[in-house]
This record gives sequence, structure tokens and C-alpha cells, in this order.
Amino acid sequence: EALEALHDSVLWTYHSTGPEANQHNQERKQVKELITKREALKKKLLLEKAQGKAASTEDELKDVRSRLKQLMKVWTNTGYKYTGQTYREIGMQNSNYGGMENVGNTTILQSRLAPTDYISDG
Repeated sequence: EALEALHDSVLWTYHSTGPEANQHNQERKQVKELITKREALKKKLLLEKAQGKAASTEDELKDVRSRLKQLMKVWTNTGYKYTGQTYREIGMQNSNYGGMENVGNTTILQSRLAPTDYISDG
């Protein structure tokens, strides 16, 4: 669950922020749907390969990736220029907030970086 939460957080950041955050709404919806489909196809493909079946989803996965690549071309001004020289990601043992970030680093609960059955925060 922790890795899925991290995946969703990164996806939200790239999908919903940046200089063009209020533009391309229809494309954003399509991108989100295609990414959800892509992730499901990747899991299905791994399962098919593990079971020794013919990977019937490979072509479908290639199609989804191609459609994503085309959709992403509508964004011309993405991201933010980082003004610092160094950026650190720090795992901490305890926090009331789960993590925080600033210009020089991001702190995140260590259990979110390396999830185990012993975590009490998730």
C-alpha cells in the first residue's frame, strides 16, 4: 500500500501542478485514465509471463503507451526550475505529519520508503 500511495502522490504532482495546471483538462482526464489502464496491464502482463502464458496484453500495453506519448505533447511548459544546488530525501523515524518538503530536501516517514508489517502509521 505504501508504494501505491507514493505512486499516486507522484502521479498527482505531475498531473495536477505546474505552470499549465489549469489547462488541458480533457487531456488530463484521458491521461489519468490511460495511466490507470497502463498500470493494470503491467500487472496482468507480469502474471501472464509468470504463468507461462502467451503475453496477449503486450500489444495493448504498447498502444496505451503510444496514446500517452501523443497526449503528453499538448503540454509545452511543465515543471518548475529548481534553484538549489543540492536536494536531499531524508527518511525519518517518527513524525506527526508523515513528511514535509522545502527547497533543500524532502523528509518522509522511513516506513513509507521501506514498508514492513511492523509499521503503525499506515
